[in-house]
Amino acid sequence: MADFQFGSQPLFVSFIKVYRTAIIFILLLCTQFPQVHSLVSILQQMPMIQNIEEQTTDVQFAFDGDLNNSFLPTNYTKNCVTYTGTHDNQTLLGWLKTASDKDKEFCFNYLSKFLGKEKSEIENNFNFSMIETIWKSKAIFSLAQMQDFLLLDDSTRMNIPSTLGGNWCWRMNKNSLSENLKRQLILITKKYNR
Repeated sequence: MADFQFGSQPLFVSFIKVYRTAIIFILLLCTQFPQVHSLVSILQQMPMIQNIEEQTTDVQFAFDGDLNNSFLPTNYTKNCVTYTGTHDNQTLLGWLKTASDKDKEFCFNYLSKFLGKEKSEIENNFNFSMIETIWKSKAIFSLAQMQDFLLLDDSTRMNIPSTLGGNWCWRMNKNSLSENLKRQLILITKKYNR
């Protein structure tokens, strides 16, 4: 049987990329509709990822100094979902500003080793290093909040649990996505086949 092509890629590979894009779209929709109880339950209904685990991994919880921490990217299983944070988390920049020195030191050293980069490069480009880390992980899906791509602090946080007012107000400016950021995203997306 001949391999079908879509552009320069086999049809199956193109289908997988479209499928993943559709899932990312579904994930974005889920944040807007509170009746969706579990992202994982939605993903489990999709035939290609029936074995996705109930565990999702928030990389902000990874850096407590324990190398066995299940939130560390080296401890992920393939069938999991990882992300830089949810609508209820701090932004990466917010986390960096409030984390203990011990947790930051562990984080910088871990990312340096995981990505094969100098620690100073990790410190100077923290947000993108965290995003690249989850893109590099073996998790089937990796997601990052737009605030983390744009290097924004906690003033742009989507939600602070158990508070009234001021939540769900942040909106991205239509000119926020720079050409440099687009190039960086394309580079790591291709590099890690996301």
